Amino acid sequence: MAPFADPLSEPGIALFLLGVLVVFFLALSVLFMKLLGRENTPTVSTMHRLNFDLQERGRAELSSKTDAKQPAGVVRIALTGGPCAGKSSALAHIIETAKKNGFDCYVGPETATVTMNCGCAVPGTLEGLQIFQSQIFKVQLQMETALTDIARETNRPSIIIFDRGIFDGKAYIPDDIWVNVISQYDVDATRDEIEEMLLLRYEAVVHMVTAADGAEAYYKFGHTTDNSGKPVHRRESAAEATELDQKMWKLWQKHPSHIRIENPAEGFDRKLEHVATEVVRVAKESIGNLDGDDETIEKRTTMNRKVSALVGREISSSMARTSTRKRQLERYSVQAGQSVIV
Repeated sequence: MAPFADPLSEPGIALFLLGVLVVFFLALSVLFMKLLGRENTPTVSTMHRLNFDLQERGRAELSSKTDAKQPAGVVRIALTGGPCAGKSSALAHIIETAKKNGFDCYVGPETATVTMNCGCAVPGTLEGLQIFQSQIFKVQLQMETALTDIARETNRPSIIIFDRGIFDGKAYIPDDIWVNVISQYDVDATRDEIEEMLLLRYEAVVHMVTAADGAEAYYKFGHTTDNSGKPVHRRESAAEATELDQKMWKLWQKHPSHIRIENPAEGFDRKLEHVATEVVRVAKESIGNLDGDDETIEKRTTMNRKVSALVGREISSSMARTSTRKRQLERYSVQAGQSVIV
């Protein structure tokens, strides 16, 4: 039997170096493929996985070290504004500031974005647009009500930040479609009455002005990244963003607590501090007056009943459609001489 080759001999060293190079290039190729896949593959929604960090990030430490003890209650705030206004970046500052002041902080996602990330596209017809916006309206109402009820059950001082509110959808659809959509809320009420009830769903509306108005050098559109580094796509030019921002401001102008966050000369960090400070200020002022007078309590009770009725009608309609489909399949199976299990 031939003796083993000396690993320190020239052939042994050559084989060792060759093995090291092979392993190195394999590792490099794996890393390259991961980076390439991360860049070219759309981010998959994490809604199917529980994220404990998101679940716990807004929970305040209610102890003697808390800056201010607050009475229990839920303050609802719609965070709105034009494109590239800094809403996503502001959420982290709002949450931390709220927690330091003794508030739990919840974040309601932008309903339209969640829906479209499920694979839905905005229809190209007016009929389709009305159906799409009608469903967004129903989901938004139910999501807001659900978060409010869950937060209220904790009996802790809480702030809910809704990433855009119900009136934001009005900016993207014709006025007659908007009227048809909100009429589902109360078929017997006038447009003004319905809009007043919808505004009362929020204790305040905070409008963050687009960077295109006052911080033009920082406005980003097309395929780009936001301030947190996440990839985004904005279709609006700076001029279009400014026009949309002004439209958003006017849509909410009837709200009694309508707050405007401009682009300050001191920079973006100052803007983030400003919006967080305003949210906490509103929460402190509102938390002790959430019950209100008898008229306000009655309005809130009425609103909750209307949301429940709207959801109930939707469930009944869905069940009726399912029953109709079942009968159609049964008739088809009889005609075809087949047995179909529905």
